[in-house]
Amino acid sequence: MLDWLKSIFSAPKPLGPPKTIRLFHTSNATLSKDSITVVQDRWVVDAKEDQTIRLFEIQNPDAEQCLVTYRATMKTEGLAGRAFLECGVVCQAVGSSSQRV
Repeated sequence: MLDWLKSIFSAPKPLGPPKTIRLFHTSNATLSKDSITVVQDRWVVDAKEDQTIRLFEIQNPDAEQCLVTYRATMKTEGLAGRAFLECGVVCQAVGSSSQRV
């Protein structure tokens, strides 16, 4: 019975090795065009007011029954307010969700 209880609360075991769905580079066009530029192989956002900067979207990623992770780094300079990374996910079967980091 203890094994059964552990199986309910444990993470599922992967069916295969990790797979990269997509890598983005500064040579890729971002969805948001205003307030974002490329400087020394980095995206630089100059936001004068609260706003959302949309970077990329992946259509039909061919990922089913999986755990999706994303990785990004962010540096701030002269920040007077808040800044955070947010990943939005839309799944046709489940709906949408977002995660702030």
